[in-house]
Amino acid sequence: MTHDVKNRENVARALAADLPIAARVTSVDLVVFDGTRWEGRASFALR
Repeated sequence: MTHDVKNRENVARALAADLPIAARVTSVDLVVFDGTRWEGRASFALR
């Protein structure tokens, strides 16, 4: 097992007790990664 896989498993185990998260939101944002940086592309209002 690689170090990255072991880290992901540890994070998943640590977060599992607090999931799922319930929340009310008024919008969601589309964020894209171009290989170098993240950029906000669009925002969508929810009803």
